[in-house]
Amino acid sequence: MRFCSRTFLAVFAVALVAFACKAQAPTAAAAPSSAPPNFVKVPPVQYSEPFPPAKFANLNPNAGQPATVDLLTYLGKKPIVFVYWMAGNPRAEKILQDTAAVVDAAGKDKVALLAVASPVYGSTDTAPIKARAQTLKLAMPVLYDEGFRVLQQLDVHAVPNISIIDGTGRLRLSNGSALKQTLEYKLDLETAITRLASTGKIGTYGPLPQYYPVNELVGQKCPDFSAPNVTDGNSKTFSSMLQPDKVNVLVFWSVDCPHCKSAMPKLNEWLKDHPDGMNVITAARVTDDATRTRTAEYCRLSGFVFPTLVDKDLEIAGRYNVISTPTVVIIRPDGVVDSTLTSGEIDIGAALQARKQQLLKGGAKS
Repeated sequence: MRFCSRTFLAVFAVALVAFACKAQAPTAAAAPSSAPPNFVKVPPVQYSEPFPPAKFANLNPNAGQPATVDLLTYLGKKPIVFVYWMAGNPRAEKILQDTAAVVDAAGKDKVALLAVASPVYGSTDTAPIKARAQTLKLAMPVLYDEGFRVLQQLDVHAVPNISIIDGTGRLRLSNGSALKQTLEYKLDLETAITRLASTGKIGTYGPLPQYYPVNELVGQKCPDFSAPNVTDGNSKTFSSMLQPDKVNVLVFWSVDCPHCKSAMPKLNEWLKDHPDGMNVITAARVTDDATRTRTAEYCRLSGFVFPTLVDKDLEIAGRYNVISTPTVVIIRPDGVVDSTLTSGEIDIGAALQARKQQLLKGGAKS
């Protein structure tokens, strides 16, 4: 999906729980064509430059939490780790809690951990954020990013997002998606936070490269789930659809994703010509009845030879840590995830043919 700006991509990413079509990164920032309520356009903070002070409402209602947070309390006094998260999103919540554990171990008196959140796209209701913070018993402030100011300042592309301000108050990196994400040789985000606590310093890394958490599943048994078929509504478990004598493939896509609407028909034509040894199943993002109807009609008109399951509100995508479409998960005959494809620009058929020949030991050449 092509966006008019990085700002739009960021806002939309938060709105869709960090789930967007794989897109070519735009080159200039501009306000989205349909801005959310109270959207205030601000420029991104330049890396190695001071992060601007501001006051925020604290959305964490737990005991001992202040009503407001002033960044001047921290900037230039000790490092700050920002975690931009989304209430109710399992991965975002896990990354926030795991980061809190790292900061606790390093010393909360040495590093400040600040969560940042905003209501979902088109809403100003902060109650769900407050409720989730209370349920999770969060011990850090949750800054209310009213107008998506912090999101733009940190140039957030997707949530969860880890950003670091060093002890001098300067922005050093953003767009961290996992604590084990590598910054350089023998230095990952977790180690960087620990080092930050002892020295107050860290190099300038800028926006970290796109990280695909679906790759964390490689070598693991594929998660099971139940979902209805988009065409007839009959529900099946994914495990019952796997075939032990074939390469199993799970493709995540959306009828609203231009890259998907280009890739899926090509995959379908390839599968017609190369059916041996392949078991392709797809999961389409569905948000409401209208999306389901459009998806079913698209599948029918396209003559897809593979089943399409309903991924209601990204429940399946969440289990697989999928953050973009199309995403292809290649599963060995024994049910273990072999590899993934995460770009809408690649030739999916050619990539599947290569994996099929390896995984089936060259048994299928068609």
